Amino acid sequence: MELASSLEQEVNEASKTEGSLLEQNVSSLNGRVESLPIPTAKKAELKLKLSVLQNQVMKSKKKIAEENIQKAIKVVGEMAEIAASDGKAFCISHVQVGSDTAAIREAVVKIMEQKELAIMVFSTDETANKALVCAGVPEKGDKKKQLKVLEWLTEALKPLKGKGGGGKGGLAQGQGTDISLVEEAMEVATSFAAMKLR
Repeated sequence: MELASSLEQEVNEASKTEGSLLEQNVSSLNGRVESLPIPTAKKAELKLKLSVLQNQVMKSKKKIAEENIQKAIKVVGEMAEIAASDGKAFCISHVQVGSDTAAIREAVVKIMEQKELAIMVFSTDETANKALVCAGVPEKGDKKKQLKVLEWLTEALKPLKGKGGGGKGGLAQGQGTDISLVEEAMEVATSFAAMKLR
């Protein structure tokens, strides 16, 4: 009973946290409630409370994912607008969405289709020390012949000591571990694209 009551207190404390801390708390408490010898009725009650918290975690993750996609599309869209009005055939952007690969991929696909430009997007995750890169070259028109998406990505990843893959549907993505060199990687990507897309 004592064990059950201290666990209940921890579950109540956890419900006051949010974000990744809440996620960690819920997953560690789930395991302990499952494995510790506490009365069955109490176990069921605590599991119910934890499943409510688990739903909160899921909702919060979904909300962040949606916000990241909107943010990436907005930033890349604005940069592409400038590139297009300068008569450039490509656009390279850096967005702050951590290691949300889905968000940068979505931005590349959407803006590439809208503007018919070759697009490369970088995002960095300081805590994981990762730089993510996604590139896209429109399938229709001459750009695809002049600038091979996987070659472009591979060049950009060199300074980041990274590797990537893809190339289907004009898309390629990868990641690197030297986030201090993102600026340099963006310069490399810029000069490579400028050389190919004359």
